[in-house]
Amino acid sequence: MTEVLIPPRQLLLSRRLWIASCVAGLVAVIFRLADRRGLNDMLGQLAPQLTLGQVYGAVNLAVVMTVALRLGVIALFWWLSTRTVQGVEWARVVLTVLGGMSVGLGLLGVLGLVAGSASAVVAQLGIIQVTLSVVVFGLDVAALAMMFHPNSRAYFIGVRRTRPGNTPA
Repeated sequence: MTEVLIPPRQLLLSRRLWIASCVAGLVAVIFRLADRRGLNDMLGQLAPQLTLGQVYGAVNLAVVMTVALRLGVIALFWWLSTRTVQGVEWARVVLTVLGGMSVGLGLLGVLGLVAGSASAVVAQLGIIQVTLSVVVFGLDVAALAMMFHPNSRAYFIGVRRTRPGNTPA
């Protein structure tokens, strides 16, 4: 008889937090890309040899590719977090690495805000961008914490015990 383990609520919450973080990141990207005029001007300054049609085409391609990439990231995190809830250890490791990188980069951004360059960052990115970045940072930290909550850790140990040929950690 196989023992059925139920994922703890902390692990289920972690899954929702990962997905919320990715969606908040997508919203931030959409807000950033919504400034088409600014993107066109920036590309026009970086590559003055391009015609206006080429600039518009390049910006359109960049917008589509960026949104498609973010949707792919959401799908990846959805899949990894679902596999984690199912007790798959390698998915938890991959989420830990990706989440750790996101938290590290977010920490650099938060430290930059605190270090006194906040007004310059807000002026360049806008308050919505900065707010969404802080939200993503907080969601990532919370998702990592819930993934390694003692109840979540006990769940993974239990899953490991129920798999044939595995020994408890």
